Amino acid sequence: MAIVEDFEIALSGGHPNSLGRTLEVVDVVLADRSRLADFASGQSSTQWTLALLFDLLADRL
Repeated sequence: MAIVEDFEIALSGGHPNSLGRTLEVVDVVLADRSRLADFASGQSSTQWTLALLFDLLADRL
């Protein structure tokens, strides 16, 4: 599993309907709960699609 350094970069780009690297990001957070604060900061992204994706993923963590 690759380590995701910046969750916003990992989840940005591609088609808005694509899940892209979401499973990789979730795996990183589940494996290292100390990264949860880094993850939560993505909910304030200025890109609405990313903020929504972070919010949806947060509900599953």
